[in-house]
Amino acid sequence: MSKYIKLISLVLFIAVALTGFSLYNAQTSSAHPELKIVTSEGKPEYVEPVRMLGFVTDSQIYTDSSTVKFDEGDFTYIEEFPFFKQLDFDYNNKINDLITDYRSFMRSKSRRPEHYTETEQYIIYSGMESDVHWNNYSSSQMTLSILDKETEEEETHSISLNNEGSYNNIRAAYIDYPQLALLVETYGPSDNPENIVYTLNLENPTEGVTEVINLTEETGRTDSLYIGQLYDTSERFIPLQTIRQTVISDYDYTEEISGYFADYTETQEVIDIPMFEERTLLFTDNNTLYVGKVLEDSIELYEMNEENQDMSLLGTIPSSIPSIGQEEYVYNFFNQNMTILDGKLYAYGNEYTEEASSPILQITDIETQETLFDGTIEPKDSTDKNTTDIKVYDFSLDPS
Repeated sequence: MSKYIKLISLVLFIAVALTGFSLYNAQTSSAHPELKIVTSEGKPEYVEPVRMLGFVTDSQIYTDSSTVKFDEGDFTYIEEFPFFKQLDFDYNNKINDLITDYRSFMRSKSRRPEHYTETEQYIIYSGMESDVHWNNYSSSQMTLSILDKETEEEETHSISLNNEGSYNNIRAAYIDYPQLALLVETYGPSDNPENIVYTLNLENPTEGVTEVINLTEETGRTDSLYIGQLYDTSERFIPLQTIRQTVISDYDYTEEISGYFADYTETQEVIDIPMFEERTLLFTDNNTLYVGKVLEDSIELYEMNEENQDMSLLGTIPSSIPSIGQEEYVYNFFNQNMTILDGKLYAYGNEYTEEASSPILQITDIETQETLFDGTIEPKDSTDKNTTDIKVYDFSLDPS
């Protein structure tokens, strides 16, 4: 009898807990303002590929903050998600999609978006064993998993990088099926890490990896290396940026961009990108390199010929974003707040008032320099505008 009482008590406890959570969920979700896209110029449908995660905060009560998701033109607060989806929520849209669509495949793997790449048929995971087993930090073994989306069959291999590094960190993966390219940061005997590109044939993964280029040696820099954010990981160029740190004191340092480069994956050579006296930008889209010069309220955009590094001016793109060209870095990637995809320049920044901020979105056709969309994210109730602080922390695009 006692075991039945315990079972009934457990069921009642779960029911009460879920009911309480539902009531709390309803109260907290209604406490946050509804949001809308306000169009200043262009057409709202151009925003559909944009995906964002952000914080919405009452600027008068900074402890009252919530996470909001923007996807397919709609805003949803995380409190509005089903209970179990909230428990498995990740602060990255790419990882959230993989958890939702391929939950079994995601088990026992890292939750870092740079460890995943995909084609129409496959999802490829490449992560070091140390990413999920912290006691193996000195191991050079990589876990490679390939999922066939149609059959849901998974193929897994343990592959050695065959280097003497004391620690390896996979920073990015690029696919030209069946060849997978991995950009790996490895810590060896020296104080400074090296960034190395390895390739792997996915149809014969047991043959192991091949080291094709040492980016640290090719760039001639020991500065920190950042990677250009790409939403199409089949591009033949990998944009790179080097950052030099200068120590001011034991508690402070400065950073400056010291160079731009592009790894040309077809020839495995590194292209040195000339920098302007003004702020320089570097993008790749549809296998073409684009270099930008940041002006006060616009960007001069150039197309670069990879053979002779000549640059031809495409035009000048106007911008309503006050912080145009100002970099934001997440996961050691640059171009987080500005990128080119399928011939369109996507950018966001912030519009500030004395009490709050609102994100500004701008989408431009790079061939015609036409503004396809310009607008802001604001509360639907205009009385909340001056007290609602909206900050984007994950900005991404859906190539599909």
